[in-house]
Amino acid sequence: MWLLPVSIIVFTIVIAVPLSRYMATIMNGNYKAPRLLGWFEKRLDSGPQNWKQYTVALLIFNTVLFVYGYIVLSLQPLMPLNPRGLGMLAPSTIFNTVISFITNTNIQHYSGDVAFSNFSQMFFCIAMFFLSAAVGLCALTAIIRALRSDAHLGNFFVDMWRVGRHARTRDNGHNRQRATEAADHCRRSPCSFRTHEDDGHQRRWLLWHELGPSV
Repeated sequence: MWLLPVSIIVFTIVIAVPLSRYMATIMNGNYKAPRLLGWFEKRLDSGPQNWKQYTVALLIFNTVLFVYGYIVLSLQPLMPLNPRGLGMLAPSTIFNTVISFITNTNIQHYSGDVAFSNFSQMFFCIAMFFLSAAVGLCALTAIIRALRSDAHLGNFFVDMWRVGRHARTRDNGHNRQRATEAADHCRRSPCSFRTHEDDGHQRRWLLWHELGPSV
């Protein structure tokens, strides 16, 4: 009964120190990057930022992500890799979906494998899975620098680059695994669908036979 929770706590404590040292090494730039990647990192470095500059840079980046995500989902019917001819979701659903992704809250008022084309999943979902978590890690890094009274909080764009090169997302791999399992299931056996009205918009939900009424 207690083996699993105790094991999780012990394992977390054991890996905390080496993992935190590794992350600190990366985020502080104490590594030697390959020549091309090092050149690109230097081009991104516009100099140290105070907390206001760092916050503005983060908000601008998230605003760009929002516009990008909204455009991708809105143009889904016109984009390639849409063999099922899926149409556009309701504007309010697109707004909620993009906001939930860029804030890394993953609120889903849709069934991704049913409502999203291959293009939307590749260029919206997968990109947001990583970028939203990366922004959160950069914000945490800036807070830690502020708490240890650093002269500046670093540079947001350089931090994003370092996270992109070295770090991985926290729990989004599980979401991708679930999506892959659902797609595999549909290829192996027939899937049934149901529709219902919600605020005047039809939404289709994928029912897995093995889950039955729990969906």
